[in-house]
Amino acid sequence: MTTARSGETGGARWSEIDEQAAEWNIPATRMKMKKAYRVPLSAAALAVLKEAAVYKHRDVDLIFPSDARTPLSVMTLTKVLRDMKLDCRVLGFRSTFAGRRGDETDYPEEIAEAALAHEVPYAVERAYRRTDFFTKRRALMDD
Repeated sequence: MTTARSGETGGARWSEIDEQAAEWNIPATRMKMKKAYRVPLSAAALAVLKEAAVYKHRDVDLIFPSDARTPLSVMTLTKVLRDMKLDCRVLGFRSTFAGRRGDETDYPEEIAEAALAHEVPYAVERAYRRTDFFTKRRALMDD
């Protein structure tokens, strides 16, 4: 629902969520590209957060804490999929998003690449791109 990497999701904090704006603000320290990133939250993503709030620890800011009240290991989701005997991989969720965007929508590739928080590959294009396509990413995530 967010296209975030498992490490970003496992370390998600309530203090990063702006429910009024329906966005998740991930600090640069937790991003692969070491650059702060805004994630538009769809109604479905907000519903998951509402369900997760029931399990909120008053002394832990993590949305999905481990039993030790630390961020979930990146292997946690892999273990869940294995225990469910599903023949898929965690990375496959982001890959599926990219493939379905290309096969089943009219959203341009640069919107999907921005949604996946991929770096723009060409330095000149990076220098001139002044947008994060947030409004268009919100429409994509809502769809």
